[in-house]
Parts: sequence; C-alpha cells; structure tokens
Amino acid sequence: MLFLFDTEEECDKFTQIYTQYHKPLYYAALEIMRTSSLAQEAVQDTFLKISKMLDKLDVEKHPQTYAYLKTTLKRVCYQKMDQENRQDHADISELEIASDFQIEEDLLKKLDGDLLKQFVKELKPEYQLPLIYKYYFDYSDRQIADMLQISSVNVSVRIVRAKKKLLQMVKERSELLNGEIRIES
Repeated sequence: MLFLFDTEEECDKFTQIYTQYHKPLYYAALEIMRTSSLAQEAVQDTFLKISKMLDKLDVEKHPQTYAYLKTTLKRVCYQKMDQENRQDHADISELEIASDFQIEEDLLKKLDGDLLKQFVKELKPEYQLPLIYKYYFDYSDRQIADMLQISSVNVSVRIVRAKKKLLQMVKERSELLNGEIRIES
C-alpha cells in the first residue's frame, strides 16, 4: 500500500497512523463484523480509503483522528454487511424454488451408498462441505455457517445447489446406464 503515496512524508504519516490505530480499529471491526476475516477485510478497506485523504488527518490530534478513522471503519463495515444481506436476500429466492422442488430426496435416499459417495466427491468443495456437515454429521445450518464463516442462508443455498447437482448427476448417469442404477430398497 505504501506505493500509493507521492512523497516520503505521506508514506511516513500513513505508517504512523497505521501503526497507532490498526489494533483498535481491528477490535472495533470485530465487534461489528463478528469474524476475524471480515474484520481484517474491513480494516484494510478503511486504511485504503484514508490513504486517499491523508491531508485531512492530523496525527497530533489523537481523539479527532481516531474518531474519524472509527467513523470511516463503521461505514465500511455497514456497507459490507449491507452487501452480504443483499446477496442473502437474492439467494432466498432460490430457497423458495427449492421448497417446491423438494429435490426428489426419496430417489437420493434410495441410491446405493457408494454411488452417492462418488457423486458427492464430484461436487465442488463449496457444495460438498455443507452437504456432508448437514447429513453426515447432522449439524444445523447455523453451526455450519459458523464453521465455514458464511451466513446460514448461504449454507441453505449451497445445500440446495448440491442436491440439485446430485439429482442432475443421477439423471445423467441413469440415461447413460439405460436406467440401470443400483437402488437399495
């Protein structure tokens, strides 16, 4: 980030501000964002924003500088949360479709265990993990969300997508094998 500055004076000023305020801003962001990775991202974005307006900051006026930085950080955090919520609301429509769809779970339950494992292994990891955590380890969506550091709505969406993909795989393989899929009764 130090390459953003025209003069060594600006670079030194930014370094001083970063050194002095990084930890307090991180803890403030952690309080809002609840996860370390999101808090770090918010702090980085905050420092990127303030790097463009260093002339407005006076390092000597500690309370005013901190207040300005914290206000900027809060805005960044709330913008990030708002973006995530918009994404979650967009994903909810997919869940509503899935409730009608019901993924023909009976068919998936009747599949031979080894065949189902093979299909699950072919899924992308982002779909494998929520599915395995949900059905093999019997974790709730909230527990899975905490483990994967994503929203519980996102967990539900990934599970729905994984089931859709599994069903698609079953249908494709069924057509290839002329319907000769081993199904346990």
